[in-house]
Amino acid sequence: MHARVLKRRPPTPDASVALDDELVCLLMEIERIYLQHPRHLQIRIERWVDKISEPILNVQWKRSANDHALLLLEMTRSGVFRTPFDRNPPHGPLRTLPRYMIHARDSVTNKPLARDGKNCWSQAYERVVLRTSSPAELHAAPVTRSASYVEMTNQTLDALETSLESERTKCAALTAQVQELKVVTKTQADALSAVKHELQQAKSLHHREVERLQLLHTVEIDELKKRHHDQMQRAILANDRVLAAQRADACVAPRDHASNVDDFLCFIERFQHETSVLTQQTYTTPPSLGHAP
Repeated sequence: MHARVLKRRPPTPDASVALDDELVCLLMEIERIYLQHPRHLQIRIERWVDKISEPILNVQWKRSANDHALLLLEMTRSGVFRTPFDRNPPHGPLRTLPRYMIHARDSVTNKPLARDGKNCWSQAYERVVLRTSSPAELHAAPVTRSASYVEMTNQTLDALETSLESERTKCAALTAQVQELKVVTKTQADALSAVKHELQQAKSLHHREVERLQLLHTVEIDELKKRHHDQMQRAILANDRVLAAQRADACVAPRDHASNVDDFLCFIERFQHETSVLTQQTYTTPPSLGHAP
């Protein structure tokens, strides 16, 4: 991406303020393009930016800092870092660059959009602005600006992190609910197992009770059968004894029985004879005799 070129503002009575504005533009342009380099180069550039943006009051030193910033911008664009930017900045004040390293100061790069004031770049901008600002300017309301690409990216990342944190919270809540459901399920499973065990015990007890009742019933039936059999045996024996006694009686007196039969037959013959006589007398007697006093 080609950077647009900003014309330097015309000379003003306060050259220090102009140099500060120029440095802010240079730092913003460096910020816009330095992220395309590897991480170790980014760290080195950020350290040089911190060094360049240190508080300075002398105008000549400010001009030297701007020369360093302009040279750093050109090397950041080309990707070739030569002395002094091939290493980290030294301690102490900045050294003046040789004449051959100072570019023509007819223009500076365009002013890109800055970030949200929470990183080293915005702190560098603030240090540059606070160099020559009066107390009234310090307390003045800051100029609002639109968000830069990096700032919008940070805002997007912040939103994504917030959303991710919310999702993690929801996931943790769901995990807790799952754990609670697992505990409830385990409790219900244990209760169901206990109920099944109690039911199995009740079935076993009922089965044993049925077997006991069946055995008791069988014993009672056998006892009743035995009692009935004994009663039948006693009745049979009693009948046998009666029959034996009757047979014995019949064998002891057979003659008396025969005489009784003869007497009975004689009685029957005598009865028949007397009946016949009486019948003949009844039919042969005259009727008058039947009515005599």
